[in-house]
Amino acid sequence: TKGKANASIMLLDGSGKIMTQEYEFSKDAPVLSSAEILDGAAGQLDHTQAIDAAKVIAALDLKDQYGDAVTPAPTNAFLTFSNVKDGVTITKNGSSDAQIAANAFAAGDKIRIKVAFPGTSYVFEDDFIIK
Repeated sequence: TKGKANASIMLLDGSGKIMTQEYEFSKDAPVLSSAEILDGAAGQLDHTQAIDAAKVIAALDLKDQYGDAVTPAPTNAFLTFSNVKDGVTITKNGSSDAQIAANAFAAGDKIRIKVAFPGTSYVFEDDFIIK
């Protein structure tokens, strides 16, 4: 069930002013619908550790269709790495076991990662900074 409604409040201060706000409601279960890379170091991937689904998910702010944090947070995702420098080995690219070994990058490098979340049609893709 989805819909829109208006809520009105009349001020009882003698002005007779009425404030109205439209809102949306739904009984739909929350599903992942947006992601953003976290600000600062929290959104960067550590070059001294392997880069895998757990590390990438930890660097993201995940929200549902209502704008709330996704709980519980996904524990797995399909990763596709691209825009990597020559010589970097990617293991099982495009799968939930995709990984790049520790120390494959230097601090300040960038890598493009596409993240597809199981159980949802949402796909996120952006450039991650290596710290």
